[in-house]
Amino acid sequence: MERHTIFISDLHLGNTTLETTKIFLKFLAEITEETDALYILGDLFQFWAGDDDHSIFNETIRNALKAAGNKIPIYLMSGNRDFLLGKAFAKESGCTLIPDPCPIDLYGKKTVLTHGDILCTKDPKYWMFRKLIRFPFGIQMFLKLPLQFRTWFASKIQKYSAKIKARKNKDVLAVQPEATKKLLNKFNSVLLIHGHIHIAEIEELTVDTKRAERISLGEWINHSSVLVYYNDHQLEFKVQ
Repeated sequence: MERHTIFISDLHLGNTTLETTKIFLKFLAEITEETDALYILGDLFQFWAGDDDHSIFNETIRNALKAAGNKIPIYLMSGNRDFLLGKAFAKESGCTLIPDPCPIDLYGKKTVLTHGDILCTKDPKYWMFRKLIRFPFGIQMFLKLPLQFRTWFASKIQKYSAKIKARKNKDVLAVQPEATKKLLNKFNSVLLIHGHIHIAEIEELTVDTKRAERISLGEWINHSSVLVYYNDHQLEFKVQ
């Protein structure tokens, strides 16, 4: 089998996504050492109230990631729903936490990874909300609150956010070409891989006369959505 790297995002795992969770656990169990690495690019969870949440569900995911991590390296990026994922969870699950955005060398090709919400720049209300909830001091204070309250509050925020998103125009939620080119330029990259918009697609573009690509990952809803990128720079989307 050819050497390859796997990219996934937007699983939105939680107690209400048991079928998707079952598929994900099977996916992790079947990963082989022919895979060079697994990158999870945000929104692994429906919401995340803090690394101290050791519920049975969360422990199941931690243990499955750790078992898979004994076979291959797993890199984890937080998303807009689980941005509170931290070093403790990464250590306990055997993952390596990576920043957003994150440049990598993908079989000799300069590549930048991001969850993807930073590419949707036509939504000023979301950006204001994003800055507000990610204010470092506010996060520190929030994490000192009782876990039960944090879980309740995070759930309410997630549901409210989903309602607001459903009312927005699709153009507002779309990836903006200017933001894509700016990010590729910043890291001198020719390939961008991201999630967030829940659409598996490939877009070709030109950045300073160079041919570049933007690859978007699909969401998981009662099925898997996997990007397999081979060492000869061929790729395929797998949905099962």
